[in-house]
Amino acid sequence: MNEDIGKNLARDNTFNCILFLLNEALHKEREGVTNLIGQRVTIGHMLDTHPHIQVGNETLGTLGLINGICGKLTNRYIQAVLDDSDNIVCFEEWHETTKE
Repeated sequence: MNEDIGKNLARDNTFNCILFLLNEALHKEREGVTNLIGQRVTIGHMLDTHPHIQVGNETLGTLGLINGICGKLTNRYIQAVLDDSDNIVCFEEWHETTKE
């Protein structure tokens, strides 16, 4: 049982570190991070059914790839919170209830 607690703490620490770094980068270089997160590249169909990497309309973005890593390591995912002008305000943990 103690191993499970240790694994859960390690997963939480990993996820929280990734989330912290994304928000820190956004705070220090908002325009650059927003541009990077907003970019998407066209991909083939090999990742369409990947269990963690998030692909949409045959395109992959930076956050989809980051979420692939987070999902695999921690089983948790990150979302970008946008303001009314579609600017990223912050990154936070995605919850089923926040899905639109």
